[in-house]
Amino acid sequence: LPMIQSYSIEFTGIDSVSVIVYENKLVGCICYMGSYMYFDRDGLIVESRTEPYEGIPVIDGIQFDQIVLYQKLSVTKEGIFDAVMNLTQLLSVHEIQADKITYDEYDMVTVTIGDVKVSLGDSSNMEGKISELAAMQSKFGDLKGTLHLETYDESRQDAEYYFDIETD
Repeated sequence: LPMIQSYSIEFTGIDSVSVIVYENKLVGCICYMGSYMYFDRDGLIVESRTEPYEGIPVIDGIQFDQIVLYQKLSVTKEGIFDAVMNLTQLLSVHEIQADKITYDEYDMVTVTIGDVKVSLGDSSNMEGKISELAAMQSKFGDLKGTLHLETYDESRQDAEYYFDIETD
């Protein structure tokens, strides 16, 4: 069963048993033919739904050969899936709930959190960029616009980033 990572069975008495089931964690989804195709950390497509789950980011902009339920996602660009997995894991560790993760044709990434888009640039220094984002996220409030973290440099202690405020 693709949604099950592992399980254990323990006989607790003559007529009783305890079963513990560990589910695979969904890390993202791709919109495909009107459905949300959810995948786990190994890239296995484990579920298809017409409505999105809250708290699981939609991944946009990655190219794939085909999507088959219960099979590994077949991406066309080498290394892009590893970048997606690294980013979703970092977001999870820092408890950042992204709505959408978008890759452009140059593999530059933008994370959407509510009304704020966070432009992260390429996959270099991603851990530091996400740490900066985690530190700033509480200050977003009702802001709408784009936070630019592309210029993150771990050697700079006095880094400044700019926020393009979007006006209605």
